[in-house]
Amino acid sequence: MFPGIGVLANVLGIVGGGLLGLGCGRLISERFQKAIMMACAVAVIFLGLTGTVKEMLQIGADGGVTLVGTNCMLASLIGGAVIGETIDLEDRMERFGHWLQQKTGSGGDMRFVEGFVTASLTVCIGAMAVIGSINDRLLSDPSVLFAKTVIDAVIVMIMTSALGKGCIFSAISVGIFQGIIFLLAGFLEPIMTPAALKSLSAVGNILIFCVPLAAIYQTGDTPQVWIVGKDKTLSLKDVTVQDFGDNTVKVTGLSRGDVVVTAGVHMLSEGQKVRVEGEDE
Repeated sequence: MFPGIGVLANVLGIVGGGLLGLGCGRLISERFQKAIMMACAVAVIFLGLTGTVKEMLQIGADGGVTLVGTNCMLASLIGGAVIGETIDLEDRMERFGHWLQQKTGSGGDMRFVEGFVTASLTVCIGAMAVIGSINDRLLSDPSVLFAKTVIDAVIVMIMTSALGKGCIFSAISVGIFQGIIFLLAGFLEPIMTPAALKSLSAVGNILIFCVPLAAIYQTGDTPQVWIVGKDKTLSLKDVTVQDFGDNTVKVTGLSRGDVVVTAGVHMLSEGQKVRVEGEDE
């Protein structure tokens, strides 16, 4: 097998799983989609938990349990957060998602960007993406990426059935991310010691928790927004998407004076009581 086949297989697997989910999504009711996605989210959380425990807990000769790798974990998470905020990585991903949305004629799909960003984080986060790409280049061993392909295909299939076709384009994120690591693997070889790989795996599993349960949620095929009523209770209101701008969306269907919730929308429920910031209790 030629070097790079693992990366290629991963990209094609995500596209295939997404297309299958796009077709199956029409056959699965919204209630079952929510149940499946919540089950998938719980499974991902426990995969992250077990992976972290496996890498960071060691049993000594005396039978005692010790926690290792905390300094590397803290440095990686804090350093990654600082770098990510400095280059505004999340906003860049969302802008790229909006650009893809416009270029693919998906302006009416309110969940396109959410699906793209959520799926991209899910399939890119974790040690398998890094270690698999390195093995594919240096050892001509794509087995790790082949295993990741199966997992990603199933996850993206389920996510696409719930969040729409934006999830399919996470294949682009994987291709870019793993492709860069594949190309740079020659430079990384000297520092990829067993200890470094162990630390990488631990941090990667911790990062799985960064994919929130709240992101795996849908309200149906019709675009909707949360409206705060006069009694401070929430209700969903149907809208029609007209156009997208930089981090903005133009819709019709709202009335003058409507108070629209713009953050944390997937943590809300119909009839929930809220407090509007800046207003008296």
